[in-house]
Amino acid sequence: MRKIKPGAGISSLEATGRLLPKPPIGLCLLQQARGERTSPASGWSREQVQQRVAHALLKLVKQAGKKTEEGILIDFPISRQDIAEMTGTTLHTVSRLLSAWEDQGLVKSERQKVTVVEPHRLLLIAEGRAEKS
Repeated sequence: MRKIKPGAGISSLEATGRLLPKPPIGLCLLQQARGERTSPASGWSREQVQQRVAHALLKLVKQAGKKTEEGILIDFPISRQDIAEMTGTTLHTVSRLLSAWEDQGLVKSERQKVTVVEPHRLLLIAEGRAEKS
């Protein structure tokens, strides 16, 4: 197995995938969602960053969501950095969005855990139909 040097120009998702002989399902879903983001047919590159993040969360909910009392838990560890890499934005931007959405009651986020509390409202954001606040 080839050594990966820090700063070698690969993302943490790619590095983890190379280090693990059989990546966990969460990593596979993240890589799949990330790959679709770069697909020309997806149109994500033309969306506002909040739409991209909302779409990514909804996709992960669809693929690995687990209903709980609080909402729909993305049922594998996911960091804000993972979401940033999936959506082509920065950790700061994702942190700011998730914090704002948490204040609005749309999501609940903890360390390596995201629960979508209001999927319909998140869908409105993803589609660019949310009311401006």
